[in-house]
Amino acid sequence: DLSHGIYHIEVIGRMIIVELWGGFNEHSVVEFNNEMKAIIEGFSGNGFTILVKALEFTGGTPEAFRISNEFNKWVNSQNLLGRAYVLNSIPYWV
Repeated sequence: DLSHGIYHIEVIGRMIIVELWGGFNEHSVVEFNNEMKAIIEGFSGNGFTILVKALEFTGGTPEAFRISNEFNKWVNSQNLLGRAYVLNSIPYWV
């Protein structure tokens, strides 16, 4: 398996809850995007929200970020009502 990074997707009503762990490469991002696209298309144009829990997310390769940015353009063109991120950040002064 060439994928790096772990994700879990759960759908509650029209809210998509995503959890991310580790670092991602292009293979894992493509798998993730395909699952997300199927879920979003299943809403048949109805509005939806996304909650991303990224407390253990450590980043991605440049190609992974490029693919993610392109996918997010598509997501933003759907009936996305809102998106929230939960991140683990350390202040730069610590």
